[in-house]
Amino acid sequence: WSRTVIVRKSDRRVTLAYSNRTASGVAFLDDLERLEREGANFRLVAILTSPKAGEPWCRETGRIDRAFLERLLPGNEGAVWYAVGPDAFVGAMDALLREVGVPSGSVRTETFAGY
Repeated sequence: WSRTVIVRKSDRRVTLAYSNRTASGVAFLDDLERLEREGANFRLVAILTSPKAGEPWCRETGRIDRAFLERLLPGNEGAVWYAVGPDAFVGAMDALLREVGVPSGSVRTETFAGY
């Protein structure tokens, strides 16, 4: 979905908060960085939760928590927020988005297992 919005030069802004454990586990990073460079309406906020020592990484580290989301909120009023991933992650993100004031009608979720 995000790629379609960006490639078609939609007016809709997309911010992808993309969390992974380690840099070696980040799928599609090159593609996402290219989309960020090419699409003025796309922002990639990649974050590692358990970076390995010596593994190159120049983006954020930590977890998607309340403080992290509060940094993304300004300028995104009225946005639709998507939480996608394993059940536990999606449930936590759904609750956290509501905690920081995102209306329930603005949150979409999708879960998948085996990751």
